[in-house]
Amino acid sequence: VVDLVRLSSLNIVYVSLLSVVTAILQAINLSFVPVKNLLISGVIKLILTFVLVSSPMLNIYGLVISDAVCFSLALVLNTIALKKSMKISLDLKNFVIKPILSSLVMVFVTFSIKFVLSGLINFKMLVMISIFAGMSVYLFTMFMAKGITKQELFKIKSSQKSK
Repeated sequence: VVDLVRLSSLNIVYVSLLSVVTAILQAINLSFVPVKNLLISGVIKLILTFVLVSSPMLNIYGLVISDAVCFSLALVLNTIALKKSMKISLDLKNFVIKPILSSLVMVFVTFSIKFVLSGLINFKMLVMISIFAGMSVYLFTMFMAKGITKQELFKIKSSQKSK
């Protein structure tokens, strides 16, 4: 069960990006687009779930795969719609590759911390350290890879002051 939860947690990247793109589409009065795209993705997920879960080799792990396909497909479809409607170009490297690579580094660091500190400190402290380290490593790697710029950080900071 723990492995299933760990694997499922990797889908957070897709769900997070999907939420952002969906919010942007809704903000520009295209709220029907994410609904349509999620419906398409959901039908594919349903079919994939039946096929993959019934496979003796994958069993319940097929659910994780079908979730990843569903969320990533919805993200791609929404991104295409956003790109067309706003007539913008989205750099694949900055929009997808850098966040995924930063996420992989974050996962490696958090698992390393768990491996080293497990049994030495209590579980709650281990979780708090892992979350803080994971968040810090993700932001650091995104900053170093120029996936997040100083200007974007200042925009976030200034928008919080205005509230």
